[in-house]
Amino acid sequence: MDQLGHAVAVAGDVNGDGFGDFLVQTTGNNMSVGTQSGRVLLFFGGVNLKAQPDIKFAGGNVDDANGPMTGCGDLNGDGDDDIAFAATDIDAQHQAILPARVEIHFGGPAMATSAPLVLLGESAPDFFGSSISAAGDVNGDGYPDLIVGSHQGASGGGRVRIYFGGPQMDAAPDVILESPADAPVTGHFGYSVAGVGDVNGDGFADVAVGATDGNEYPASPGRVYVYYGGSPPHTTPDLVFMGNYPDEYFGQVVVSAGDLNHDGYADIAVLARGIPAGEVDVAVGRTATQGRVYLYWGGEHPILSPVIENAPAPIAFPSGMSLAVFDIDGDAEPEILTGQLANYGSSPVTGQVSIYQSSNNYAAPALTISAASSDDWFGFALSR
Repeated sequence: MDQLGHAVAVAGDVNGDGFGDFLVQTTGNNMSVGTQSGRVLLFFGGVNLKAQPDIKFAGGNVDDANGPMTGCGDLNGDGDDDIAFAATDIDAQHQAILPARVEIHFGGPAMATSAPLVLLGESAPDFFGSSISAAGDVNGDGYPDLIVGSHQGASGGGRVRIYFGGPQMDAAPDVILESPADAPVTGHFGYSVAGVGDVNGDGFADVAVGATDGNEYPASPGRVYVYYGGSPPHTTPDLVFMGNYPDEYFGQVVVSAGDLNHDGYADIAVLARGIPAGEVDVAVGRTATQGRVYLYWGGEHPILSPVIENAPAPIAFPSGMSLAVFDIDGDAEPEILTGQLANYGSSPVTGQVSIYQSSNNYAAPALTISAASSDDWFGFALSR
């Protein structure tokens, strides 16, 4: 019960052999406390892929819990791509006992399994590393940067940190983004983070931060905040996207959508998981909605309302939804992929992945791939 495939990520070319590599996460033996720590498995690409990982990054202590992971690009400028993943030390009762951390592993032909650089959260319950993403070069120094969310930092409101890459990259955050005043009270600012490319065409990479709607009454829609890069990067939001429905978890996932409309500006995709029938509460204004993917076009003056509101197929309980945008068929037209789970929280959990294409303006799935067997959680994780 080690949940192999709990998360997956593209790593870039970490060993410099000209082939892309990938990461797969296992949470460890979650059925037996004190027996096994989680692992991040690195598989090297090549003409002949191997079934066994080339490098295993094990948690530092028994029962370590691994979090999100990402390929970072070449953070330190040595010519090899690097990776980062979050981890938390937990005790026998599965409670955090140390500040959560993010481990950065620099690539190379002889990659070490111990982390040469470790970033630490403020305190155990701040969920530092609950979201993590390559940020692109937000400050224009020629090195890619890293963005890390802690959605319960800053006394529960959430906090996001950006770390600049470079030959002397260190563990001190270079930019700190605080939860804006208009964020939902318990909106978990930093629940999702993403490098979204150059949205406004100023030559600097930009970042986006999701603040899912909280549980306050009356409920308020979630938000996604976009911060423009620069020298220095902006610390107040330049754009704010807001969901249509309270409690739909707008901003659960935010990703770069590339340049979907080919206008030269980076676009953004935002996932709202929706409200399943079992969570409807009319008294507080919570009505059933489908999960949705919202697309926003970049530009010198970006569009603040979604240009496409895509509703994935209805499912019984969509909280396990995942999202990715990339060109899977090589036609220079990115596809949108959504992973969806049914019966989440009970058994059997079944899943599917839907693929949307530009040929019909992403209005309906061009292909839906279902699980090969029941209770395999197919689609829970998609690489972004």
